[in-house]
Amino acid sequence: MIPMPLDAPRKPRIPLAGMFGYGCVFAVVLPIALAAWAARLDTLLRLPAVGPWWLGALLAAGGGVLMAAAMIGLCIEGGGLPMSPYPPARLVVRGAYRVVADPIYVGAVMLCGGVSIMGSSSAGAFVVTPALALAASAFVLGYERDATRERFGTLPAPWLRLPRAVPAIWPWCCRGAERVANSWREWRVGPVRMMSHGVYAAVGGAAGVAVAAWVAGPGTLWWIVGLALASEAGAALWAQLVEGSSQLLRPYGYFGSVVAATLLCAVLGAAGQDGWLLLAAMAVGGCVTQALGRLRCLVQGCCHGRPIARPWGLHYRHERSRVVRLSHLGGVPLHPTQVYSMVWTTLTGLVLLALWTSAVPLPFIAGSYLVLVGLGRFVEEHYRGEPQTAWVAGLRLYQWLAIAFVVAGAGVTALAGPPSPRPVAPGIDSLPALALVTVITYVTYGVDFPGANWRFSRLV
Repeated sequence: MIPMPLDAPRKPRIPLAGMFGYGCVFAVVLPIALAAWAARLDTLLRLPAVGPWWLGALLAAGGGVLMAAAMIGLCIEGGGLPMSPYPPARLVVRGAYRVVADPIYVGAVMLCGGVSIMGSSSAGAFVVTPALALAASAFVLGYERDATRERFGTLPAPWLRLPRAVPAIWPWCCRGAERVANSWREWRVGPVRMMSHGVYAAVGGAAGVAVAAWVAGPGTLWWIVGLALASEAGAALWAQLVEGSSQLLRPYGYFGSVVAATLLCAVLGAAGQDGWLLLAAMAVGGCVTQALGRLRCLVQGCCHGRPIARPWGLHYRHERSRVVRLSHLGGVPLHPTQVYSMVWTTLTGLVLLALWTSAVPLPFIAGSYLVLVGLGRFVEEHYRGEPQTAWVAGLRLYQWLAIAFVVAGAGVTALAGPPSPRPVAPGIDSLPALALVTVITYVTYGVDFPGANWRFSRLV
């Protein structure tokens, strides 16, 4: 036995229960869940056939070899386990990690796709495997990559990697977003204050209702108006529970809006209305509402990012902005998280619209919304810098809720339901309803009483 010097670093003790539980989740529970998900979706969706089987066998074998090589490298060269909560003591840069970054995740996606092709599972190839790839990418971008940098410093580039060039349009978009972010205007009428950024929320709310009524049919217009207003109330109540304070008397929380709309659709469905139609339509329209509503977030300064050393970071200068008043980050370049959200939500809306026009089951559309929005929000939250958001077990509170969205959304996609109907554009008689939503939403998000201190009185 070789004696250990007194000053030698001790290897950290690994909790066996945590290690066993984590390993079971990702080595047993997740593969079984993915296989069951694919099998169920194969009975619900009409997708192109996949094959030949030998192509799947090659893909699966390659993925399995890549995963095994990476895990062995972590254990031998890294002196640790292939588990994010229990990282190795040393950075591994050879073997599989020299070829590609995150080889375990890449191999897992290859294995999932290969097994799906071998089993002739179209849903496994076209739905489950892309979802797994997006989930792995979200975890790397939203947690693991920066955690590894904090532990080991600069990471070497592997042989195979995606180009990191920033599109030329991106800095231009960020400069435009910065102009919006510093465009605060307000007007006083006695004790009442009206703010310019409420217009973005009002336009987004009305546009979302119009899109939802378009895909669901004009007969659903007033139901959707009621759901939209209930979503706003849910967002206000949620934020009071999570973020409300003496400085934030009327904040809004996105998760509350989704919970309120979902619960109300469930109640309407139990009462004889087409709850799935309304919920799926709200998902499509909600993407439009959120994408436009993020312009209000830019001006308000909510949902802002953490500092970033990039020339396209957003600089807030207006004294009314929450970035300047509460976070004290005026003039500091920040991640344009609101722009990240706008881009991802727009892409999500286009995907949902394509699904709708393909007449897929309505639960699949509603569940896909939860999955895609949850993945995007997990990454977005990682780059946010709001001080009032709580941290739980190494992740921000909303990252855990985003994970819950992904899991719940996958379950919802596996439910049977009627196919999405053909969209029908609402007529001119829908204008009074849209005007009502516009006015109420503007008052809700753009009008307050700056001299008062009662709950819900002030937006800023």
